[in-house]
Amino acid sequence: MCIAAIALLALGCPARSIFPLFNEKDLVFNKDLVGTWVGKDILKIEQSGEKSYKAVFLETPEPGKGDASAPYTLQLGKVGKYWFLDSTPTEDSKVDPHFIKGHMITKLRLEGDALYISTLEGDRLKELIDAGTLKVSHVMRGNEILLTASPEELQKLVLRLAEDEKAFKESTKYDRKS
Repeated sequence: MCIAAIALLALGCPARSIFPLFNEKDLVFNKDLVGTWVGKDILKIEQSGEKSYKAVFLETPEPGKGDASAPYTLQLGKVGKYWFLDSTPTEDSKVDPHFIKGHMITKLRLEGDALYISTLEGDRLKELIDAGTLKVSHVMRGNEILLTASPEELQKLVLRLAEDEKAFKESTKYDRKS
């Protein structure tokens, strides 16, 4: 599943959280996010509630293999001057039953018909925590960090790290197809 998350949201292994980034009051809907976005792969986003989206990531198929898809529920909100998505696999995702359906946090920039996204990187969080320069509620599962912070604490975290290029690596660009 980390592979689908990587491809959907950026390179690297994303940090995951047990709790969402946003409370209900923090959610917003932006109709400009809805559509089909093409980059290295295809991302289809549609409205799925008053303030939520359903996104389907479609990997570019390899010859002789079928399309691989990964459906997610997305929620959008603003922290400071930055836009973020909180994504979770949908109930119909092909997720290993041993996989914890955590929330992934993605920084988002929408410029006309270009969508830029970058995921909060678990490796960077671990590096900062190990160095003693970041304190955030979490547990370790092997080498993977699993955030256990409240939405309020998570918002403080992403605001602090929003400009950290190692925390939110180079953005993946998608262009609007429709």
